[in-house]
Amino acid sequence: MLQSALVALIIFGVVLEVVLNFGKDYLLGTRKHAALDESIQKAMEDLRVSRQKIEDRRAALRAAGEDADRQKASLQAAEKAFQESQKVVPTLVHTIGMPYSGALFRAAVSKDLPPKPDRSQQRIWACKNFVEVWADDIETAKRLIAKQFQEKQGYKVEELTACAPEAPRPVPEAAA
Repeated sequence: MLQSALVALIIFGVVLEVVLNFGKDYLLGTRKHAALDESIQKAMEDLRVSRQKIEDRRAALRAAGEDADRQKASLQAAEKAFQESQKVVPTLVHTIGMPYSGALFRAAVSKDLPPKPDRSQQRIWACKNFVEVWADDIETAKRLIAKQFQEKQGYKVEELTACAPEAPRPVPEAAA
C-alpha cells in the first residue's frame, strides 16, 4: 500500500510537473495575453499611422483652403478692377473767357478736398476736370486761371497748352 501510495504520489508529481510545464500557458492564458498584447501593439501602431495620415490630410486641407481664399480674393480684386475699368468717368470742362475770342488754352485741374468734403464736391472732383481759357496770350490765360482757381483754396492747375479751337458749338439759350 505504501508502494501504491508512493507510485500514486510519483504519478501525481509527474502529472503536476507536466501541467506546470506545459499547461501553465493554457491555465494562465499567457498565450492569449501575448496574442492580446501583440494585437494591442498592432492597433496602437495602426492608430499612430492613422493619426499621421489625418494630420497630413488636415494640413493639405488647410493649404487648399488658404489657396482657395487667396484665389477668391484675387478673383474679387480682378472683378472689382474690371468693373472699375468699365466705368466711364465724366470729363468736366470749366470755361473761362468768351468762347472763340482769342486763342484757346487748356490744362488739367484738380483740387485737394477737405477730410470730410460734401457730396457735390466729391462728385465734381472725382471726374476728370479741365479748364479751357479763351485769351489773347498765355500770360493772360494764366492770370485768369489764377484768379478763378486759387492755390490757397487747394486747386492745382497743370501746365497750360495751346489748343486749336473746334468748330463753334451752338450756344444754349438761357431760360427766362
